[in-house]
Amino acid sequence: MSQLLTPVYDIQQIASTSTPVAWESIEAIAQRIGEGYIILWQHHAISTGLIEGGKIHWRSEAKPVMDDAHLLKIRAFNEVREYYFWRSSDGMRGRLRSDEDGEVQDFLDAKMMLRSVVGKPLQKVRHDLVSNQLTLITRNYIGYDRDTYQAGYVDSRFVAFQAFEK
Repeated sequence: MSQLLTPVYDIQQIASTSTPVAWESIEAIAQRIGEGYIILWQHHAISTGLIEGGKIHWRSEAKPVMDDAHLLKIRAFNEVREYYFWRSSDGMRGRLRSDEDGEVQDFLDAKMMLRSVVGKPLQKVRHDLVSNQLTLITRNYIGYDRDTYQAGYVDSRFVAFQAFEK
């Protein structure tokens, strides 16, 4: 007797581009995002914030010290784009992933449950994030090897926070 398998994922398509971007400042990134979120990883802390009107409203216990020497990585994102910067041996490197235009690409959205220092401060500012648990929606872009026809993730970006739903 054969059984039909139900896929646990939904592969979709979207026009998307990924381009390298040079590091300027956290404030410049917030202005480009306009409305969304920011997560800042430093040697001594992880800070989360809400971006409204191009301005960051930090929601962590203490406002982070804006010192590039302690900066490890940043993700500033909304529903259509993400700026991702990380420290490498030759300084800060970055990329902009935008889902507004570009080549059509397969993708898969996933939900990651948050509890801790990233999620709790956001619950204080967004009334729709009232659950004790939050999820981070990630978008995972799929590429295909031309020789082996093997599929795999070629990029991933943060999209949004949501209240956890069972």
